[in-house]
Amino acid sequence: MRNEKFNQILSEMQAMHDKKNTDYASKEDPLKNLKGCTRLGLEPIMGTVIRMQDKVERIENFMRNGELVNESVRDSFLDLAIYSTLAIVILEEMQNGKCKSGDSQAVRDAEHWDEVDIKPYERQRHGKTITSSEAAEALHKPESGDRPVHISHY
Repeated sequence: MRNEKFNQILSEMQAMHDKKNTDYASKEDPLKNLKGCTRLGLEPIMGTVIRMQDKVERIENFMRNGELVNESVRDSFLDLAIYSTLAIVILEEMQNGKCKSGDSQAVRDAEHWDEVDIKPYERQRHGKTITSSEAAEALHKPESGDRPVHISHY
């Protein structure tokens, strides 16, 4: 074993994930909680990235303030690593067609994830249907603080 401490942390992450997953998902679909964001019109990968951003915010708060009230910075790093791993699982499911999403065909069509170019798709936003190119344009000209998200690469 090259890095025993690293492997111990990986084992800890596995145990933490298995324990928490019992509260959030089911044995039949261990990604159920991450796929739940589809009810809000978000792709499972986006829901996972949002959770990762929450952990990064918590870590940044710790770096600025030197303390956290509800969770240790170590736990935040562990959660971030687990979400990163789950994001890889979701990408693989998208690529294999197991995770239904509006962009899964683009992921399946790509030979390498770093070459994924998301094809235009439609989204409902404020009662109006927009395409991915319109969403990307809106990122540069936000309307009333609205910032639709467009993924150009995973």
